[in-house]
Amino acid sequence: MRIRLLCVGKIKEKFIREGCNLYESRIAHYLPFTAIEVKAEKIAPRSNPLEIKKKEGQRLLDKVEPNEVKIVLDSAGAAFTSENFSAFLSNMEMHGRGKMAFLLGGPLGLDETVITQADYTLSLSSMTLTHEMCRLVLVEQIYRAMTIMKGEPYHK
Repeated sequence: MRIRLLCVGKIKEKFIREGCNLYESRIAHYLPFTAIEVKAEKIAPRSNPLEIKKKEGQRLLDKVEPNEVKIVLDSAGAAFTSENFSAFLSNMEMHGRGKMAFLLGGPLGLDETVITQADYTLSLSSMTLTHEMCRLVLVEQIYRAMTIMKGEPYHK
């Protein structure tokens, strides 16, 4: 299994960056993991949100490899328990779909084109989270899924 996280923009909050770095290094003990950041558009008062999402979305799609399963993060997606998410990842691997790209939008979310091209849509919470917090929650849940698969005690 190999997972890539394709996300819009850099992490600005130090505590979130430190948390992401921690979990990304832990994930690397289980499988190849890479986080790739694409350029975020500047959001000005007169910016067109649809145009911003379109440009950012195209940058994300340009980074997806042809054989990767595209999993987007969107509030309208399927919500999993940690155990179900672990089973989902395990199932993907067992069915020869172990190369996955998680796509995470910027502050305005994802362009509809990205969402419609996704193989799966995942929701991390019904609450609104910043895109930076989504990134942290996602990498923690990927790490947790790996420990569940291995029967390790992290998940209690």
